[in-house]
Amino acid sequence: MGLCTSILQLHEDALLMFIKVTPGRTAYEAFVCFCNFLNKSVFYVFYSLNIRMMQAYYATYNDLFKYNLPKLHRHFHSCGLTPDLYLLDWIYTLFSKCPCQSIGNPMKRYWNTTISKFLTKLPDNMDADKLFKSIAQMSVSIYRKSYETILEHHKNVFEWKTSSSSDLDLASPGRPPSKTSSSSSGLFKWNLFSRHFEPPCMADNSDGLSVHSNSSTLSNHSIPRDTSHETLTISSTALIPHDRPKELPAKSEEERLKHEKEYLKMLENIKKKEEQESKMKKKQLELQLKNEEQQANAVKIWTQEILPHWESMRGSRKARDLWWKGLPPCVRSKVWYLSIGNELGITRQIYDQCMKDAEARSQVNYSPGEELVLSHKEYIFSILDELSHTKLIKSMQEYIFSILDELSHTKLIKSMQYAVNTINNQMLYDNTITQIRLDISRTFPHLCLFQNEGPYYNTLHYMLASYVSYNTRISYVQGMSYICALFILNISTAYEAFVCFCNFLNKSVFYVFYSLNIRMMQAYYATYNDLFKYNLPKLHRHFHSCGLTPDLYLLDWIYTLFSKAMGLDLVCKIWDLVMRDGEVFIFRAALGILQLHEDALLEMDFLQGSKFLTKLPDNMDADKLFKSIAQMSVSIYRKSYETILEHHKSYV
Repeated sequence: MGLCTSILQLHEDALLMFIKVTPGRTAYEAFVCFCNFLNKSVFYVFYSLNIRMMQAYYATYNDLFKYNLPKLHRHFHSCGLTPDLYLLDWIYTLFSKCPCQSIGNPMKRYWNTTISKFLTKLPDNMDADKLFKSIAQMSVSIYRKSYETILEHHKNVFEWKTSSSSDLDLASPGRPPSKTSSSSSGLFKWNLFSRHFEPPCMADNSDGLSVHSNSSTLSNHSIPRDTSHETLTISSTALIPHDRPKELPAKSEEERLKHEKEYLKMLENIKKKEEQESKMKKKQLELQLKNEEQQANAVKIWTQEILPHWESMRGSRKARDLWWKGLPPCVRSKVWYLSIGNELGITRQIYDQCMKDAEARSQVNYSPGEELVLSHKEYIFSILDELSHTKLIKSMQEYIFSILDELSHTKLIKSMQYAVNTINNQMLYDNTITQIRLDISRTFPHLCLFQNEGPYYNTLHYMLASYVSYNTRISYVQGMSYICALFILNISTAYEAFVCFCNFLNKSVFYVFYSLNIRMMQAYYATYNDLFKYNLPKLHRHFHSCGLTPDLYLLDWIYTLFSKAMGLDLVCKIWDLVMRDGEVFIFRAALGILQLHEDALLEMDFLQGSKFLTKLPDNMDADKLFKSIAQMSVSIYRKSYETILEHHKSYV
């Protein structure tokens, strides 16, 4: 999947090129060519981001570059313009597009401005004949070594080897080749990416790069296969050491030994790090296998023992213990549906009718009279508002409407009368639908499921609009989109999701908060405040001194049931236990979150604390959170949550 994503993002123009250059061909044939083309060695290596093999290709190109264009190679080297800074984009797009400037690289700040600009945007008027003449002059073999041989050599260099045999003069295994051993063979030299071929005889001219003219010497000299890399521990994460350039003073023996020691220490640290990572991966794999085994056993118990005998087993110790560990995704839909129930008695016919009403009202067509009133509604209502202050003018209003009644023989006047009486309802509904559309675009934006043109956009939109038609008293309140979206993601059918959504919002705490019953909301706040003070007295005092009252963060947690504040997996586990314990677990979970981050919150002021609680950390540990939740008590001195809540309700 990662490779496919990379192809779609980075090779979009190449796919379009395949489609455009094959007139009369089908999309299937273009797709076949595209897939097989990208399965070739070099493209597969680069698109799968195989760093070691990419370095082998870079090193091979670098050798060919130095052999064919030594002067330009030296210039690029002095500018810091290494092959990976421009060759990468040429390979990704195969020259079908100029290198993309949006692919950033931290080395770009070291580029020579003129060169980088030129390579980023090649000239549009390049002469094809001249270009192919230049291509014909380039050699892809070096001293009778073919491109494939050079590439294979570099591929072998960038592998981890532990063999003890060595053809080089090394002081110890893993030690870099000395200057004497390197010069004696005269064939290879250590470079940044790998070693590259050097001719056995080099003339000492001014630049030190011209090749000896005696071709017979080269032809008679057989280059043996180098296996020295098999004794070295070489990684793409470490630089390969090489001697200083000739124009600089040579290292002293003490300095050379010091650098070799540091180099060996680097390799040893790399090995230790990779061993630690390997152990960690192994441990994670074992933990994953253990969790999968536990999930499989849990699914078996839920499907064979609990769900078939739901009424008798839902309150059992075994079911509650399994519930605390989190519901397996495959049984979550059934358990949530059974836990919430259908007290409202919503049938499929009611659901279908609500959906039809939502679709019809979302595409309303106004009559001529309604359109006339809508076009002048601000003027009409402003006049009526100004005239309604006195009884005299009020009676004039009644007189005007009585005249309209007498003139109701025309369709226009009839529709205008109807519009004046009903336009407020339609305007309210239109505003609600507009708010729903705005909120949907902000619902789980990282998932890209509910945004416009997303797979669940229409499902969420029509389900919320259907609820507005079903429950006209509450209508729509911000935050409902998160709760409805989570039901859509976890419940198997749209009808069951709608039933769960309507009945869930009919529960006591949600009905109070969504209907904006201020007096009852104060009772819930007071109950939570008592539990907060009892469980976390130190943090409670700090919040009180900062002015951070429960309504500033608890309101959002209740409206979205934590869906907006934390990750989706963790939210689903909290919802599982809300289905088990009811509304009391909402306050217990809220206190657990505060207890988990108590130390950090004690250091925060009002602004920092409110911002932190609005968007909780993404890396919250589920085990630590549920341990904190388990420590929270929802009873105070033998008074249960229900008793405390009823006490506060009686006072408001």
